[in-house]
Amino acid sequence: MPQTVSLLFLLLILWPAAGHATVYEIFATGCPGRMPSRTLTGFKLHQYDGILTALHGVAGCTLIKISGNQGPVFSSPVRIAGVDFENDVALLSSAELSNSSITGYEISRVQIVPFMALQVEGYPLGTSSNTTTVQVRKEGVVMLRKLLPPGEIYDGVAGRHSPATTIPVISIQGPILPGHSGAPVFDSVGRVVAIANGGLMGGAAQISWAVPVEEIRLTPPNNHDLEVLGKLEIPVLFNLADESRGGGIATPTGERILAAVNKDSAIELRRALSLPDVTQHDKNSALFQAVRQAQDLLPILVQAGARPDKSLICAAPSMTSDEIRIIGTFPGLNANYACGTTPPLLLLVGFGVRGGAQLQKLQEFLRLPGVDVNVKDANGNTALHLAAKDDSTLALDMLLHVRGIKKDELNTSGNSPMDDACVYHMWAAVEVFKKNNAKTVWVKKVKLGCKP
Repeated sequence: MPQTVSLLFLLLILWPAAGHATVYEIFATGCPGRMPSRTLTGFKLHQYDGILTALHGVAGCTLIKISGNQGPVFSSPVRIAGVDFENDVALLSSAELSNSSITGYEISRVQIVPFMALQVEGYPLGTSSNTTTVQVRKEGVVMLRKLLPPGEIYDGVAGRHSPATTIPVISIQGPILPGHSGAPVFDSVGRVVAIANGGLMGGAAQISWAVPVEEIRLTPPNNHDLEVLGKLEIPVLFNLADESRGGGIATPTGERILAAVNKDSAIELRRALSLPDVTQHDKNSALFQAVRQAQDLLPILVQAGARPDKSLICAAPSMTSDEIRIIGTFPGLNANYACGTTPPLLLLVGFGVRGGAQLQKLQEFLRLPGVDVNVKDANGNTALHLAAKDDSTLALDMLLHVRGIKKDELNTSGNSPMDDACVYHMWAAVEVFKKNNAKTVWVKKVKLGCKP
């Protein structure tokens, strides 16, 4: 299962109040797998008798409780009273909840348009209720499978069948964090439009998704199906906070460091870094945020001992070319860390190189110290294989001129990059390979009509 997890912080802006209903923190314990205790978020829609949350966070758990930052306190555990396997939604209920006077949001059918601003309200990193600003990506509403890179990541989600890879989701740019699974997503006037679900690349890609609330179709739960789903490993592209590890990726001191970077405050950053309980992880986790929005604070972090770790290099595909150039100056950077089992170079190429800005990002990444241009994923694919399947002639032309490139490496299927271009009928890519004297297997060349 890929080691993909949670996403990054952005500066928040002022919004109108999302509403008067309460957003709830969900505590689930006795859960199967590597996260026996976890936290996520839930909320009430007026149409349903209970609290909605992400099914992947509660399936198979033996004890589920809810807590809100306002309104009544609930002491009794809740049960799963309804499910939507396809959209990965669960309805939590209890007699105590049914008899309470809690209010809920109305389902809002709002047209989702590219670059629309949204707001996620939840309990990120196991902390108190927090509001985070995100944006709809240019593709707007798409099938989930369109957001999942082929290979291990796609297979990990598809194998669960919940969520289904064919459902429509809102493609989101921005930080949906651990603990945000099941959180309500609001538009700029406070209407709930979706339920937060997951995101790619350990938070680094800032590519996330949410399920439109009008798509939810609840049915009575089947205990056997829930038990089976609960035993399946949860891909860490779902945004749960792991309570067994302290509720998230940062300690309280780490959160102070991140807050100081958010404010671009050198004074507050130095103060936070001087605290006795600061950890190496706390310092490392702030590097990406500083690269993005407070580059003047980078010398302070580096001087305090912050070092580029896996999460930073796995974020490179979502960075600008200038940001990639900056991280190349950090001592100890390893450009070949596997993000799950997929190296960041392959993630960058796999998301497509279509224009000048993306090509410039690839060029800067290839300049990083020690980058292995022939690095492979779990299926033996190199960057050339992925660019060939995508018919990305810009990426192919650049990669084929990198010193040390192996043009004819075979993947686990026995295909060279040019073979894959033939298999997928990417004839523009085939022409690029021909110009660079790349090879293809003779049998496939005849069978597929790829002529030398």
